[in-house]
Amino acid sequence: YGLFSEIDNMNLQDVLTKRRSYRHYLRTPVRRDLLVSLIEAATKAPVSCNLQLSHFIILDDPNLIKTLSTDVSYKF
Repeated sequence: YGLFSEIDNMNLQDVLTKRRSYRHYLRTPVRRDLLVSLIEAATKAPVSCNLQLSHFIILDDPNLIKTLSTDVSYKF
């Protein structure tokens, strides 16, 4: 996938300094093992006072995603 293939060829410094928002999403589902790996990495990121306040939810039901996006879109 475009972004991930770029990251595979970069070192960590490049990834951190050249990061960007990506708004062109594929309709291809992301593999569950990849999601779990990304979440595990995110939980290891340093946070203020080591509070560890982040929560991650994986939604894979298209109907639920559509309902939530409609119900909360006005908040963003």
